[in-house]
Amino acid sequence: MPNNAVFSNSASDLKVQIFGSSVTTPIQVDSNGKLQILTENPINVTATDLDIRNLSSSQDGVAVYGSNDGGTTMKILKTNTDGELFITSDETLTVQATDLDIRNLTTDDSVSIYGTDGTDKRQIKTDSSGRIEVASIANEVDIRNLSNSQDSILIYGYDGENNKVITTDSDGLIKVVNAKRSFESQLFGDLNTTDSFTYLSFKDVSMYSDYVFYIKNKGSNSASLIVQISPTNNANDAIDHIIDIIVTSGAKELIIPSKFLQYVRLGYKSTLSGQSTTLDVYFQARY
Repeated sequence: MPNNAVFSNSASDLKVQIFGSSVTTPIQVDSNGKLQILTENPINVTATDLDIRNLSSSQDGVAVYGSNDGGTTMKILKTNTDGELFITSDETLTVQATDLDIRNLTTDDSVSIYGTDGTDKRQIKTDSSGRIEVASIANEVDIRNLSNSQDSILIYGYDGENNKVITTDSDGLIKVVNAKRSFESQLFGDLNTTDSFTYLSFKDVSMYSDYVFYIKNKGSNSASLIVQISPTNNANDAIDHIIDIIVTSGAKELIIPSKFLQYVRLGYKSTLSGQSTTLDVYFQARY
């Protein structure tokens, strides 16, 4: 009771309860005598210099909050076990810089490159060697509808060492360079003449620039020669082109046809009946 005298000088015998606005509930302390405070509203700290540089991770903890709805709901920012901040984004992050130099990236760095499938962004994949994996969007590639106004296909040839693109002139004609001319030679040896013409097989001379028959008479009698030309390799279509060529014993003769049809052949026989001889005939051509 107020103003009551205290008749003890021992502090251990003196116990006083302190009350606040409630006369039935005393103010609480913990087991160490520290005052316990409960507040229903946040405590605002006002200071011109709030220095937290002496915080220690072994005893102090500071939680940092953010909000995803303008401040209505507060969310504590999360980190992983290494203290690295978790970041998620619903939108593409844009980096604005006057000079973003990535030339010094090393194998410790990682840059993801994305493309789009027309609807969603997709990360571009590589194989274990770092090569970009390419998938065809069709089971069959049809190039029949290529247009010269928008499409281009290069065709390559091989020069023996390297692949070279085949060139055309302004009209689209392929440019051809002959490194050397081709040559053909065929021997019909030891041909024995009879009293009737015997013919060699037709030769297709359509690709030759020059061709010639060379005849050598190795026998003791004369031989008569004839050259026929034809649009086909059918004997019924052939016509006589060069006739009445006589090669005497031991002589040599050169026959060069002056008119053109696709096929040509040489005929030979004995000049005099019953007097056979032996011939060597060369057909030579170049193109």
